[in-house]
Amino acid sequence: MMMFGQGVMATTGSRLTLPTTGLIAAYDARSFVSVDGGVTASTLSDISGNGWHATQATAGQRAAISTADGYASILFDGTSDNYVTSITSSAGALTVYAVTKWTSAASSYIALLDSNNGGGGRLFVGRMSSGQYGIYDGIERNSGIAQGTTRSKLTFEAAVVGASRVWRNGIAGSAMGLSSLKALGSNPRIGRESVSAYSHFPGHLFAMSIYTGARNTAVEDFYFQEYGV
Repeated sequence: MMMFGQGVMATTGSRLTLPTTGLIAAYDARSFVSVDGGVTASTLSDISGNGWHATQATAGQRAAISTADGYASILFDGTSDNYVTSITSSAGALTVYAVTKWTSAASSYIALLDSNNGGGGRLFVGRMSSGQYGIYDGIERNSGIAQGTTRSKLTFEAAVVGASRVWRNGIAGSAMGLSSLKALGSNPRIGRESVSAYSHFPGHLFAMSIYTGARNTAVEDFYFQEYGV
């Protein structure tokens, strides 16, 4: 059985739409494919129109179709659930946006998105071993923002060499180092580190989008409209 969720690109009246300038891929818990009657999501549909769908072929590693705080979500178990995409991009400024609700204060590194693009450099966004949100590019970059378990809008900007930054609900963390601007490739993972199986995201993913360029507050405004954070 195949089920399709409802995307979020079409809007009416004065409602905001997800900005498309620089958009590489966008995932939304209201847009998925299920092959088991709607229990788990086998595919997170890329609603950007660029075709970078995120898939999981192994049934036991698919996140559950769920809800949290009254919003549709995809619930990752923190043990094995993850998705792989075939996204590729040239090295340059990148910003990742995610609306999440972590279900536990997980230990060590936890990837929301990880791309280990060989010579193109590594870009890992999520929770650092310090317990703070941050970016890993070969060195742990800590934002000063502690990982929490409430619904949050997170922005990871890997766009400024030596001064990358994380925002939680529009509030900036400390400027962080960044060695160079990165590329995406080598089958980036959502919800797990790309090079090993020990780092798994525990919690609800409401939405995630990946853009070229620096932080765009219009993207955050859209997610505030949709998720109230």
